[in-house]
Amino acid sequence: MLPDGLIVYTRWDYVNRHDTIFQSLWVTRPDGTAVAHYYGNNSRSPCLIGEARSIPGTHKTVATAAAHHGQTLGTLIVIDPRKGQDDGEPLTWITPELKFPESGIPKGITTTANPLPENAAVSSARKGARAATPWPLSEDLFLAAYPHGGEQAIYLIDTLGGRELIY
Repeated sequence: MLPDGLIVYTRWDYVNRHDTIFQSLWVTRPDGTAVAHYYGNNSRSPCLIGEARSIPGTHKTVATAAAHHGQTLGTLIVIDPRKGQDDGEPLTWITPELKFPESGIPKGITTTANPLPENAAVSSARKGARAATPWPLSEDLFLAAYPHGGEQAIYLIDTLGGRELIY
């Protein structure tokens, strides 16, 4: 649910389109009327955007950039629809140590500082590590399922420079 009462959701829209991209975010009123595009309808990257949640006190959302046919696991992004509705300019990549599954890096994306040591980031990327289920606490702090060894754990992600194991 967004602050204005609209519901944000993932829509797989491939009628007369490519079949594995364009799984973007849309909005609707709770009664199902006023369906509209929110972000990514004409963007090839990220391939699928899911698990969108409104960031408290802002007009932004956090979401998981994932693969088109798989679990909703990937890298985490913040979307600012006031900066546009397509490509990288409206996006901030908050887990730059994790790759975009099945797509390249969106052109023009903003990247937060990589809070992990370079060897940890490289190790995560090589193993295909992926995060999921971002839960915004503020514009800079998020809880998320995040790679921890061969498992997932709950981490506090601080976009100003850190990751901390919570559970």
